[in-house]
Amino acid sequence: MRVSPQERSGPHARTVSRARAFAAVLLFVFFLTAQTDSSDTPGRAAQAPPYPGMSLQQEQLADSVVYFIHAFSWKQAERFGRKLNRLERQEDLPPLSRLLLTSARILRIQNGEYESEREKERLIREAEGLAKEGIRQCDDRARISDSVHVTYDLIKGGILGYTATLKIDRSPFEALVDGLRGLRILEDVIADRPDIRDAYMGPGLFHCTLAKAPAVLGKALRLFNRGASLDSGLQYLRLSAHEGKYTRTVSKLYLIQFLSPYYGHLAEEKAGIFASLQEEYPVNAYYAFLELDEELCFHPDSFYHGGRSAARGVRRAEFATHNFSLRRYAELVEWQHWMLSQSGAGSLVSSERVLREFAYYPAFLVAVKLLRAASAPLDGEAKLLDELGELGDQFGRRAERALKASSMNLARRGYYEWHVRDGLKTARGTQE
Repeated sequence: MRVSPQERSGPHARTVSRARAFAAVLLFVFFLTAQTDSSDTPGRAAQAPPYPGMSLQQEQLADSVVYFIHAFSWKQAERFGRKLNRLERQEDLPPLSRLLLTSARILRIQNGEYESEREKERLIREAEGLAKEGIRQCDDRARISDSVHVTYDLIKGGILGYTATLKIDRSPFEALVDGLRGLRILEDVIADRPDIRDAYMGPGLFHCTLAKAPAVLGKALRLFNRGASLDSGLQYLRLSAHEGKYTRTVSKLYLIQFLSPYYGHLAEEKAGIFASLQEEYPVNAYYAFLELDEELCFHPDSFYHGGRSAARGVRRAEFATHNFSLRRYAELVEWQHWMLSQSGAGSLVSSERVLREFAYYPAFLVAVKLLRAASAPLDGEAKLLDELGELGDQFGRRAERALKASSMNLARRGYYEWHVRDGLKTARGTQE
C-alpha cells in the first residue's frame, strides 16, 4: 500500500513524539490482529478440527459470530457472541468470545462504524472490559493444561494487539509494549503449532506495514532486533487468508491494501479476492464499494467497459441498509454507479451525516468525471475542454482537502489518499 508521506520530526523533537509516531505505525499492524472471520456460512461446521481445547459446538457458534461481524450485522453478532460466552463458561472452554466481541468493537471504532460519539465511547468501554476479562482468563495458567495453552496464547496475542490500538492516544509507550507482547506471543504460537494459520496474520501485517514505513522506523526496529520484509508479510497474509479459521476475510482485506494494482499477477490476485468477498457477503455494499473504487482509480477501462460494474447495477437495491454502516456504503455505491450514467450529480442526494468521513467521495467522483471529459477529443472546443479540466481540478482539490480533514484514522486515510491521488492522475491521463 502506498502511504502518503509522513512529516519527519526535526532534530530537537521530543522523545515522546518519536515514540508516538513509531507506535502509531507499529500498531496499525495490530489493527484487527487476530480479527475474526470465517468463509463458512453461519452455523456451518468448519472443515478442519477445532483448535486444542475447543469444542465443535463452540466453533460453530464462533463461525456465526464472525460471519455477522463481517456482514456488519452488529446485533446478530452480539446475540451469537453471548450464546458463545455462555457455552464457554458452562463448559470451561477457551474464551474465544472475548476475542471475537473485542474485535467487533475495535473494527467499528477504527473504521468509524458508529453513528454518534456517544456510541463510540460505549464501544471503547465495552472493548476494554471484554479485553481485560479475556486476558485474565488466558493468564489463569493453573487451570490450563499444556495441551491447550496454544489456543489461549492465540487469543491473548490477539487481544493484546487490540488493546494496544485503544491506548495509542493516551499512552503510546504502553501501547507499544502491549503491541510487541502480542506479536511475540503470536510468533511463539507459530513456532509451536505452525498449522494454526490464524496466528500468521499479525506477523504478516507487521512485515507488510513496516516494510512500507519511513526509513526512520526501520532504524527504530533494529533497536528491537526486528526487520521487515514485504514478501514475507504477503506470504503470511496469504496463509491466514486462505487457510485460517477466523482471519480469512480481514486477511483478504489487508492483501487488497498491500498488493499492487499495477502488476498483472497481483492485480489478478486482488480481483479474485474481491470476487470472493462479494460472494461471501453479497448484501453488504462495503465489498462492492471496495472493488468499484479499485477499478475506478486504477483500472478505469474495467470500470467503464469491463461489464462487471454495469452488471452490478442491477443488484444495487438488494444491498442491506438496516444500520448506519450498511446505509453509508450502499449510498457510496449509488454514487459509483452514477459514474456510469449520463445524469447529473443532482440526481443523487448526498447526506454528509451518513457519508461522514467519506463526505469527500462525491466531490472526487465529480472531479474524475470532469477530468475524463476534458481529456476527450473534441474538435474546435479547446476552451471548453480547458474549462472542464480547471473545474475538475477544483473538485479534485476540494476532495483532497475534505479527506485530509476527515476523522479517518491515519492508516485508512493514507489508503484512500493514495486512491484519490492516482484516480485523479488517471482521469487526467497523466498516470505513469
